[in-house]
Amino acid sequence: MTEPSLSGIAAFVGVAVGLAAMRPLIRALERVELFDLPIYRSMHHKPTPRGGGLIVLCVASVTASTFWLLGGVLPRTVLGALLATFALGALGLADDRFGLGGTFRLLCQFGIASVSVVVVESSIPVTNRVIGVFGVVAAANVFNFMDGIDGMAGVHGALFGVLGAWGMGRTSGAPFSLLPGSVAAGCLVFLHWNVPRARVFLGDCGAYAIPAATVILATGVSANEEHHWVAFFVAPWAAYAADVGVTLCVRILQGHPPYKGHRDHLYQRLVLNGTPPHRVVLAYLAAGISAFIVVVASDGRRDVLVALLSVYVIASIAGRYLTQNLRTSDQVAGIKTSTTPIDER
Repeated sequence: MTEPSLSGIAAFVGVAVGLAAMRPLIRALERVELFDLPIYRSMHHKPTPRGGGLIVLCVASVTASTFWLLGGVLPRTVLGALLATFALGALGLADDRFGLGGTFRLLCQFGIASVSVVVVESSIPVTNRVIGVFGVVAAANVFNFMDGIDGMAGVHGALFGVLGAWGMGRTSGAPFSLLPGSVAAGCLVFLHWNVPRARVFLGDCGAYAIPAATVILATGVSANEEHHWVAFFVAPWAAYAADVGVTLCVRILQGHPPYKGHRDHLYQRLVLNGTPPHRVVLAYLAAGISAFIVVVASDGRRDVLVALLSVYVIASIAGRYLTQNLRTSDQVAGIKTSTTPIDER
């Protein structure tokens, strides 16, 4: 049996197990009272279970295990990326459950990322290792910042996984596409329970693990420039990076601590101004796909990627200007606020 066939069977088994496990997982999260409670920066108004990212890890682990049991060979790079994904997922779950301090959490992220880029491949240039470490940490936090409305994280996790699987399958073979592909499948399972009505949230568990899976894998193959890993793994993040970058810069200039939670991102401002969340999600999705297509069409040229990022930064600035008269949280219909002290995440 060919490796693509083994991957397909493994993915089917992983998705089937994920679908069967989702309802029991939600019940378990409710039993241990792992809820995301509404506070004044929240975009939801009812306590909702968080920790849905566990289903993504479940699908990824079952898929990889099934592939191996059927006789497939998992390269060191894939195994290393899988272990790192689970390590970051475990860190996120601990943060969901116990509320880890910001400094401790950041140090753990750097520690896991540093070990990961050594484990996945021994021949990676030092420069690529450094970029990989900071890339993993940045991706995990950017993804977490953008996980603020229903569907945003799940849809983009699926996007990053699908594009990563396509890129890896095209340049490195089926085993390399297994992890990002299974992450995409896990995100689709999660979305069934997250939109249109959120019955579970992804949580830090998923927000840390989903981007780490693709970024670490990209770092592992970065020694070969033919893989165009910048195009395959960075381009879809352009809209995310622009929103987070512009928002943090503006808030720092306004005197706000960069680590303090808020709902001042462009995507949140759009929703607070009355734009339906699904339209906002689709707009960011279109921006990510467009960036990927343009950069791949240019054969992975980094100057094209920089130009695209510049365009998205300008668009984010313009969007903030157009939403500068956003209504206060008390004026937004359907969104209740709380004076509960903020959880600095």
